[in-house]
Amino acid sequence: MKERLVKGTNLVEVVRMLRAHQHDRVLPGLGPWEQDLLKKRVSKSTWYSLQIFESLLQVAHRYVLDGSESAAQNMGRMFARSMMAEPATKLVCTPGNPEQSIIKAFGLWREHFNFGEVAVLPHVNADAKHGVRVRITSYPDMSATHGQTIMGWSREIATQAGATGIVHQVEERPWMHNSALTYTLHWNAVAPGPG
Repeated sequence: MKERLVKGTNLVEVVRMLRAHQHDRVLPGLGPWEQDLLKKRVSKSTWYSLQIFESLLQVAHRYVLDGSESAAQNMGRMFARSMMAEPATKLVCTPGNPEQSIIKAFGLWREHFNFGEVAVLPHVNADAKHGVRVRITSYPDMSATHGQTIMGWSREIATQAGATGIVHQVEERPWMHNSALTYTLHWNAVAPGPG
């Protein structure tokens, strides 16, 4: 099996968060590679080990934030906003079309991770609310932190595209002995665009 790698764009905000809190208190759980990254510049175009990314993500979630599901989701939302603010970003929302925005965003998965498979399809629930169903496979050891971060990331994309009243429902979780992460996002309405 080839080494699983994560693009540096995913590490930038995590490293920035850890650096900001490193001066306030000692952050446990950082190995030599992780400590070295906190001292150096993270290259957005370089590929890094999933293990290092996961380690940094866990430390940020547990020791900088409060370790809750909502904290991990908020971290994902912050990552999405940061990625969309980049000057040369490919992560662009289509105003008034959250479904298409999420589908396009997850279409960039392979530019950020060299493993895992993603399928995103439009989904209407029993209340006739529009939304999407996201399924990530070939990543059976996904942590709860990374899974919740991904859900928050996609929720922020929907919000930026105009979705309001967003709710999500998790169907499968790798950290609960499922083989995939599967969840739906639904929204009440789409806010009108500018003009």
